[in-house]
Amino acid sequence: MQYKISVPIRIRYLELNKTSGITDFKLIVQPPSGGELTPVDMTEVDGQGIYEASFTPNATGWWWVRVKSVSKPLNIYSKSYYVGTTDDPNPSQEDGKISSVDTKLGEVQTTPTTNSLLGRLKDLWDKLNDLFTNGTAKLKFWDGTNQAGIDSANAQYVAGKSAVGVVPSSNPIYISGIDVGGLKRGVLTDSSGRLQFAATLQASALNIPVQLGMEKSFIAINNYEWQEILEYTVPTGYDFSCISFDGLSGTANEKIKAIYKASFGSFVCSTNTFTDGEEWILPKFASKLFVYVTTNIGSGSNDNITITYINQAGIIGRTGTVTITKNSLAGTRLEVNLQSGDYGIVDITNVTHSATGQDGAFNIEGNLQLFYLVLSSANTGYISPSPPLGAIVVPQHGKVYLQYQANTVGSSIRRINLTGSLVPR
Repeated sequence: MQYKISVPIRIRYLELNKTSGITDFKLIVQPPSGGELTPVDMTEVDGQGIYEASFTPNATGWWWVRVKSVSKPLNIYSKSYYVGTTDDPNPSQEDGKISSVDTKLGEVQTTPTTNSLLGRLKDLWDKLNDLFTNGTAKLKFWDGTNQAGIDSANAQYVAGKSAVGVVPSSNPIYISGIDVGGLKRGVLTDSSGRLQFAATLQASALNIPVQLGMEKSFIAINNYEWQEILEYTVPTGYDFSCISFDGLSGTANEKIKAIYKASFGSFVCSTNTFTDGEEWILPKFASKLFVYVTTNIGSGSNDNITITYINQAGIIGRTGTVTITKNSLAGTRLEVNLQSGDYGIVDITNVTHSATGQDGAFNIEGNLQLFYLVLSSANTGYISPSPPLGAIVVPQHGKVYLQYQANTVGSSIRRINLTGSLVPR
């Protein structure tokens, strides 16, 4: 509806409770130029709670009116009126009217001015068109310029299967939930047979789901030793919040765990050289300490290792011990016995050993255990209780590892999965 300039427009309003006798009802008018005119008193017209007032528009364009009462504040009413040079119940086109929608949609589908409202609508139009009509469904994280997509054919694996079929047996280890910079699935490349994942993500206000896992039978290096099969580095700008942990084995009583690990240092046996590594700051501390053989140990004699560390109370000069058997292969991982009463480590300060000059090298690892499961029965899935979101968090740049312990070298661990969410910092 188009109203005519200089012709009074009458406003009638029914009070919410049809209350009669209200004396502070005001009609407040705002012309197209902005600002509010002097309020107009509204008068009751019938003794039944109906009040009215009028105003005369003196310019063309949109006029806004509202009704206000201090004594009856719940009465809220507003309306807009378009004023032209003539009365017209069906104007040909004014911006915002139904008659202009087809035209505006046509502009959105073509090429509107960059950074205008229609330009932004054009961006949304293109994204929706790509998502629903081009035959390729993709999930996108989009900031208006850059985007990271998930390749549904290669990046999303659940229990060993992708969106389009079975994961090739030659590539059974996977990360799912995000694919950035071409990282779709890993390849076993390092000497330990461990799969490593790291990626740089665009800043996002959204949590990003991540699943770390493997599905394959493994042969252990030694009986009853922890073997590591996956390393994941939490990207810059995110914390990794753990959600659940599950696994399955073809043999009974295997063990699996997910850990947050510090590399406290390394030691070369032949040269007696200790190289210091990370230091954790209290109140954070590692709950377990391991040596991890990186170069085969020589055949001369068993090597008795003494590690000097700072414990969970900040006391320096504490010592832990472990014996690495001669001829131990790279990949062997042994737990260090801490000094009596200690249950945490924040730093390693020195390493000595008994087999002076013997070949071999090892790393010293501090483990903060996130999840631990005993797979009591063969071919049975086990899952941990899910902690509250945010209860178990690995910070940005922290490294998450999946490990298993086989009873014998012929044991058969078949599946390990850690599910979590990348939470923007």
